[in-house]
Amino acid sequence: MSLRGETRVAISAGYPTYCFMFGVSLILAAILANKWTIGFLFTSDGRIDELVAILFIWLFDLYLILLGTYILLRRKELSLRRVVGGHIKLVLMLLAVEIALHIGIWMVHIVSPPEPPFNRRLALSPYQGKSWADTLFDELNRYSFDYDPWLTWRGGEFHGKYLNVDNKGFRSTWNPERYDLDRPDSIFIFGGSTVWGVGVRDEGTLPSHVSRILNAEENRWHVTNCGEQAYIFAQEVIHLTLMLQEGRRPDYVLFYSGANDVFNAYDKGQAGRLHEYIGRESKLRLKPTDVQHLKVWVVATLNDNVLIYRVIKLLVDRIVGGREYRGAAALFSNDELARLADDVLYEEVRWLQVVDGLSQVYGFGYACCWQPQLLTEKWLTEEEKLASSFYPSYIDPQLGKLAGMVDGRVSELSIPHFFSLSNALHDRKGTCYIDVLHLSEEGNEIVARRLVQVLGSCMIPVEQSFRQGREATLLLRTK
Repeated sequence: MSLRGETRVAISAGYPTYCFMFGVSLILAAILANKWTIGFLFTSDGRIDELVAILFIWLFDLYLILLGTYILLRRKELSLRRVVGGHIKLVLMLLAVEIALHIGIWMVHIVSPPEPPFNRRLALSPYQGKSWADTLFDELNRYSFDYDPWLTWRGGEFHGKYLNVDNKGFRSTWNPERYDLDRPDSIFIFGGSTVWGVGVRDEGTLPSHVSRILNAEENRWHVTNCGEQAYIFAQEVIHLTLMLQEGRRPDYVLFYSGANDVFNAYDKGQAGRLHEYIGRESKLRLKPTDVQHLKVWVVATLNDNVLIYRVIKLLVDRIVGGREYRGAAALFSNDELARLADDVLYEEVRWLQVVDGLSQVYGFGYACCWQPQLLTEKWLTEEEKLASSFYPSYIDPQLGKLAGMVDGRVSELSIPHFFSLSNALHDRKGTCYIDVLHLSEEGNEIVARRLVQVLGSCMIPVEQSFRQGREATLLLRTK
């Protein structure tokens, strides 16, 4: 027998063994590819809560188990050509269904063009009679983010009629065209989306109102909007550090935050955690060549373009009616929730000490303001009660309790440069909240006047503030 013939016989004799090993490997892969393992590998908190994602994982596992079992049972007479051919047919069938769905939607849009999505906030009184409202929310819907290696995400460049962000990620702020001084005093204002300005024009953001108030009598102040959507205090301090490293030194720094820190602590059950930016992948402009972010790009592409996935998700939501969001701290006892509130404030004070050290080196004054939020308001207008439902993730009495606990601790502790503005809107005359966090342009003006009052506190000697800040930290740790 020739060498080629002997080789063919040897391969044929060993073929069932190879099939057995391959079948067992598929079954083991199905056991390992569960929602807990995948969550541990690909999410920051090790959790996968979306029902559609869980359904796809279980279907994939079932497919692997059935395929592995079929190979084990038919390994002696199994034809490799039949297995490969069957999978090619399956792929072609799914591709045909996907193309048919795209053609169907294209034909429907030709007959009945879709109307632009309606933002429920437009029905609130702060937007009634405002000709700019529709255009603003259209620009907000088209706005996207860029990946940042230090901060995870940053605002992308955008130029619209009411929303403008430069190539560094800073949103446009109203400032005087001319100044009465050769060098105006500069103020950097950091925060999350409430500083950045969700729901308001460039001229209606919190930093723009601060600039307009300060420059009412003398043009001597230049304000920079350093806010970024979903940032927590830690990210804001890192952002400040990066700006200082670039040579951008302010005279004063104002931080206006707190709500994102509380929500993330509730969501993760631990203070100091970032927002899960995988949830922002549809607006993150990532390149597939960024290997470490290939997964994010793939998920975004599937979610935005694969209609089979979107149809299955729609059907599941219709059948089960969706699942109510619950954070990791939803089942915490009162004692556990109190400890979490202490941890949230402890994280704030620790990062505040970093700011204090930077202020000594770079010579700027600073203040940190704990922001008002709908969850801790004593009363709400009828519209604000409706607006509270716009963010379902925030509708949880336990989250409101945590926010109230942190709010109370901010008021109890005397921390230099740290101020609570939670009561800034208690005397408002009408609807100021357009959802659980964000304010109308009128609401921003009210808060801006309080921020201007706080500005004088930036002059506390830094040596004294650092010492008192350490004392406050020790007090929190011993409670």
